[in-house]
Amino acid sequence: MVFWIFAAMMGCYFIAEHGIMNWLLSYCINAFQMEASRASVSLSLFWGGMTAGRLLLAPAVQKMGAVKSLYLFGGLGTVMFAAGCLMGSSGILVLGCSGFVISILYPTMVLLIQQIYPRRCAATKTGAIISIATFADIGFNLVFGVAADQLGYRISFLILPVCMAGFYLLYLKLVKKAGKILQKP
Repeated sequence: MVFWIFAAMMGCYFIAEHGIMNWLLSYCINAFQMEASRASVSLSLFWGGMTAGRLLLAPAVQKMGAVKSLYLFGGLGTVMFAAGCLMGSSGILVLGCSGFVISILYPTMVLLIQQIYPRRCAATKTGAIISIATFADIGFNLVFGVAADQLGYRISFLILPVCMAGFYLLYLKLVKKAGKILQKP
């Protein structure tokens, strides 16, 4: 059960993060009629924040540990990410800034896998979980393209904050299910 929760959690996270990478520019241009130069600022802010956050927040993750870091940065990042998406054009910069906060989520999830599974199978479990999550991400892009054509970018883009919220809710469920394992020294 923990394996499938983890795979779904990472799948939701991949959809949210990669959805920004793949669709934010088109979303801003098509949903809000932004000029490409202005729309690219938010995308640059998001990915610049991802890069800076992984560098600057790594010591906090090291000090707090994977469980607390995912709880704190996952919760704050989910709120910022969802607010940025739900606020429409006025939230694009908030969405861009969320990249800094969520930057450590992926590497910390990989670290968490190593804490949940024994060393003898952690690499296999990591590969399997990431592969399943990647299939979810690939499927999302197909669904998003069709949804954008049928429903428009504004409505279709709401898939991303739903997935980010799904990531966090699944994380909370994972901690509850794997709690005893995670509390071992």
